Amino acid sequence: MGKRILLLAFMVFPIFLPAVTRADVIHLNDGQRHEGEIIEQNEKEVVLKTKYGTLAIPREDIKSIELTPTSKGGETPKKSGAEEFFTTADCEKAKTFLNDYAVMDELQDKAVFLAAWKEKYRGRTVRIEGKVISIDSRAVKVDTDEGLKTLTTLTVQVMYFDGELLKFEVKWRSAPEGLMKGVKVLLRASFADTDEPKTDCMNRFLASVEFVEVMFDVESGDVSAEYTAAFKKKIARLIKDGEVTPGTEVAVIAGLKWLARHQDKKEGNWDVDDYQKNCKGPGSPCSHMNYGQVPAGTFDAGVSGLALLAFLGHGQTHRVGKYKKTVDRGLKYLIKQQDRTTGRIGNTTGESWIYSHTLATTALCEAYSATRDATLRAPAQKAVDYIMQAQNPGYAWKYEPRDGKNDTSITGWMIQALAAARKAGLTIHKDSFDGAVAWIDRVTRVSDGKTGYMRPGDNGAKLAGRPPDTYKAMPTMTAVAILTRLNCGQKSSNKKILQGVKLLMAKVPDWNKPKCDKLNFYYWYYGTYAMRRVGGADWKTWNAAMKKALLKNQRAGRICQDGSWDPIGEWSVVGGRIYSTAINVLTLEAYYRCDKAKE
Repeated sequence: MGKRILLLAFMVFPIFLPAVTRADVIHLNDGQRHEGEIIEQNEKEVVLKTKYGTLAIPREDIKSIELTPTSKGGETPKKSGAEEFFTTADCEKAKTFLNDYAVMDELQDKAVFLAAWKEKYRGRTVRIEGKVISIDSRAVKVDTDEGLKTLTTLTVQVMYFDGELLKFEVKWRSAPEGLMKGVKVLLRASFADTDEPKTDCMNRFLASVEFVEVMFDVESGDVSAEYTAAFKKKIARLIKDGEVTPGTEVAVIAGLKWLARHQDKKEGNWDVDDYQKNCKGPGSPCSHMNYGQVPAGTFDAGVSGLALLAFLGHGQTHRVGKYKKTVDRGLKYLIKQQDRTTGRIGNTTGESWIYSHTLATTALCEAYSATRDATLRAPAQKAVDYIMQAQNPGYAWKYEPRDGKNDTSITGWMIQALAAARKAGLTIHKDSFDGAVAWIDRVTRVSDGKTGYMRPGDNGAKLAGRPPDTYKAMPTMTAVAILTRLNCGQKSSNKKILQGVKLLMAKVPDWNKPKCDKLNFYYWYYGTYAMRRVGGADWKTWNAAMKKALLKNQRAGRICQDGSWDPIGEWSVVGGRIYSTAINVLTLEAYYRCDKAKE
């Protein structure tokens, strides 16, 4: 009799028999799902009426939608057997259902259960989420058409079914990227496609479990909250000490807002030459400047890395912070741009494509360092490995891996990436730092400490296609050299560093309107980080000039450009407004991105 009451409960409660409720189901990117009736939808959001009330869900948060045949949503109903997300509660219901059927003996009861089996479970493939709690890796040999091959068998234990331990084995030629203890994984499992569920149907369900992918998330070891808390504590101290002023923070926050608004929400990148598609409101679209010349369209990965560094520098990660979705989308974009075999990131079109790789690598390393998200470790390490493999033996880098050529500019960015990798605890080679110093020494003029781009004391690279005197020559490579030396372990009291400081102090930041021929955001960025690390009275002088140049010339007002910097000056024609805004935000973040030398 008790079983009959249970059967009536199954027939009455709509949560068990979806054929009665005919609920629409919205699956979110974070794994959650909402059931109800879609009553309205547009380009921006979907409105779902649930038993708890009405929800307006942004389109960008939705992974997929399942609609019943009578839904108002206007989309195609789900097909039979389509993969759906199964929660822990769903798994518990399935186990209870099959256990009840196993001890049932009355035909009438069985008929009702078989109807439910056919409607809800039979032949259904579902996706479930688990957390890896241990990995047992061992090599096994398998016979293939190519002969004997050694594969890796990973025994992944996942805590599921209300604390029970689900254990399964999957074989790979190599372990999936980011698979380690504490990582969330997405699994797939199937119910048997039979007319009648057997007593061992649940065991067969468990045996069918297979690995789908490592989720872009991790529970164990996540330090995002600690990272953000440490940032807030640090910035509070800097404000108290007067180093960070309300003006600089307002500028940084406005710059981040502009960058967030102009991210491509679908792809996750910052589109260097087509960011205007994200412009809205008064003053839109934002001007390209530079006489209307469109920025280069092949540096999206690099400039996206630069933008991500600006967010990471302000305590934002893909796990914590106001802009966590912005950072999350950006990181996913960079990983998608990575060649799984070589580890290279970004478009290789054009001569200087490798800038994109090094900036993207730095962003991945900093994100991993800030969060310890295991899914970032493998992509970051592969990108770092590519940098080390691309280095010329005994020296530095140029635009192509190990081509025997070197230049100071790309070397500076490479060393910043390796320094970020070192801080993150990734594998690096000390020889890489030694080679960079050897190169910097080679192109630094002995008489005054001026560092050249490819030759001792030269005036650096100039963008082709415009008069060489368009912008005044700045000691940019000297600034790069100072920061590179410091990142490689040399002390600020080093003679060559002190010589370089004198050259920088003769060319402090100056937004000299109307000519604007002294503008060089690249130089200001490197100079600011170098001078802060050196400290002293020279830093105070440089800092005052830098703030005057940037704070007074940031776009403001209720216009689309609000928070950005116009892409004028040396190199802005390449990276456009995204580049100019991201690098200037980073410059203003130097107070908390690097520590000032002790007085």
